[in-house]
Amino acid sequence: MAEQTGPSKSRWQHFLGIIWASTVMLTASAIGAYVGWQTHGIGGAIGLGVAGLIVGGLLSNPSILLQLFT
Repeated sequence: MAEQTGPSKSRWQHFLGIIWASTVMLTASAIGAYVGWQTHGIGGAIGLGVAGLIVGGLLSNPSILLQLFT
């Protein structure tokens, strides 16, 4: 019997991509919210949390970030 490694490998990479993107966006949002809370209160926490979410989204997929620079 032939071993089917192609589809399972792509599923594994897809799963790791989801985990990576979620981790990066969550970390960037948490850092932004913490810094915003410490410097500007609740408004800063919300604002920098959203900014962190956007930056995290860009950092989670480097190809999008490179397209912005070119």
